[in-house]
Amino acid sequence: MNCPYCDTQNDPSYQFCMNCGKSLGKGTTAPKQAPLARSSSELLGVLTVRLLLALPGLWLIRTIINWLPFARELPVSETGFSVLMFINMMISIIVVLLLLSYTGTVRGLWPQAYPRYREVGFVIMAVVYIGVLILVYNAFLPLIVVFSDDPSILIVFQALLLLFSAIILGYAFLGVYRKLPAWLTMIRQDQLFSFKDNMVVCLNCGHLNDMNAAFCSTCGQQITNVNKLDKENE
Repeated sequence: MNCPYCDTQNDPSYQFCMNCGKSLGKGTTAPKQAPLARSSSELLGVLTVRLLLALPGLWLIRTIINWLPFARELPVSETGFSVLMFINMMISIIVVLLLLSYTGTVRGLWPQAYPRYREVGFVIMAVVYIGVLILVYNAFLPLIVVFSDDPSILIVFQALLLLFSAIILGYAFLGVYRKLPAWLTMIRQDQLFSFKDNMVVCLNCGHLNDMNAAFCSTCGQQITNVNKLDKENE
């Protein structure tokens, strides 16, 4: 069939024009999702860099405060609770809030940015959650030691954190375990398709397209020049 926008001849099975990428039928919204995927990837990268800059900054603030002589020489209460202990706990709580906010970002943006590997987002969130549990433990351990005379409270606290850690790691591992065969298949298909004559692979959906196609006939994603250059250099 001919494309109603550029009059290019396309196979009847194509959903999108291989020349201009416009939809050949009604009710298809994939071309509108491609820019969203790219913007989601960029936004996720920016937020990740911001987090990686914020964490060392908070650590530096904590180190400087603990180094200040007038902060270290403040009196300690009769229970052993000090101002520095309170400041360190507050900084740990701020870090925990930042990490939890980042997991929400990963949960919302990762499937849009990397739809074929969305389970990797679970692994990233699992690592962040484990870091959160470690920070929670380090932040509240001094309080439990100072204000509680019952050692069983500390044991229960440690057991709960261990249980949460096992659930988080198990959930992430199960997701990767289930998806691993599909990932291996996609990687193998990409390797095989990349060596077929007069064909080029769409990196968004893995579909095989004609070498002259500018847009994928299945998902409407633009076929980058990198794919074609790799094909031409063989």
